Amino acid sequence: MKQVGNSISRFLSLFDRLRKECGHSPERLKVFYDQSTSVKDAADQLFQFVGWGSFERNLFHNSGKLLSGAPTGFEQDWKDFQNSWSAPLFDAVLNIDLDELLLPLKVTADEVKLADQTKSELLDVAPPNPEEDCNFDPSLMDGAKAFELAFRAAEGRADDVGGQWEDDLARASNIGLEAYDYLTGTIGFSPEEVFRRWRSLPVFFIPGHVTAKHSEAEKGGLYELLDNAIRAYVFGATLASVAMCRATLELVLKRHYGLDYRYKNEKGHLRDRGLGELIILAEKQYEYIQAGKIRPLVEWANGVLHSTSFDRRFDRKDERALIDFFKTIKFIINRAPNSQASVREENLR
Repeated sequence: MKQVGNSISRFLSLFDRLRKECGHSPERLKVFYDQSTSVKDAADQLFQFVGWGSFERNLFHNSGKLLSGAPTGFEQDWKDFQNSWSAPLFDAVLNIDLDELLLPLKVTADEVKLADQTKSELLDVAPPNPEEDCNFDPSLMDGAKAFELAFRAAEGRADDVGGQWEDDLARASNIGLEAYDYLTGTIGFSPEEVFRRWRSLPVFFIPGHVTAKHSEAEKGGLYELLDNAIRAYVFGATLASVAMCRATLELVLKRHYGLDYRYKNEKGHLRDRGLGELIILAEKQYEYIQAGKIRPLVEWANGVLHSTSFDRRFDRKDERALIDFFKTIKFIINRAPNSQASVREENLR
């Protein structure tokens, strides 16, 4: 898990300054860029940080899916920048219409529903071009195609094994290609599916007050559960991912929403409330918690995990439901109350 607070705070500071200089009007940016020194300076600094500084690529593509220490409200500000300010900024600084440079969208309606991502993240990734590219960019390039590109180059060298010009690189290329064939053919690993599922997941910006209650080393804690849920989904262990998502939601409601999750039964024994009960309690205390939207996901998860049908397959409809589960968990984490709320002690006595 990567700490991102400093880079995000820098973006928010620069973006806030530009908005104030422009009176919170993107239209005024192009008009006053050449007329106002303060507007030009604010725009140039933000562009330097976002445009040339690789802020978006590093944050959304190179840092994994779990990012801690994000200031509250960052994602809303980022969407505001993407939707309303990025095009005017590029137009003002570079005199380039950003919309004319964007690749055409090639995603289907179903794929769009898989994740709530920004405009740039929904662009279809392209195969890398070795004539122009020298590094892999996960925000723009198809990772599976990048593998193919490297393997084609290795095949040319591997053909020399056993020949007159055989060398260490030829033997290494041959061994690597055979290992990859074993990985994909015998073990069943699919690079195309791994990269597709990875792109479909949202990035989780964990607020600072949530981060403060957890440790990365905590067994069965938020980071371990959520990371396991993400990894299981990406690598095709969908049932394990469903189970981890359910456990993550339960943990967040217990640890961050101050719910009376323990009670004494008729024999005086302490018991934990079920996830369904926790959702109802959370809805009663927090107006933004809608049990009508969360409980169907939990019921779907229960049905998937406890299905007695041996011919039931995890299909794309189930995958969309799982992505919705991830998005719901992200919402519950982001809206977790910033307080020291804890379980009432009298229920534990």
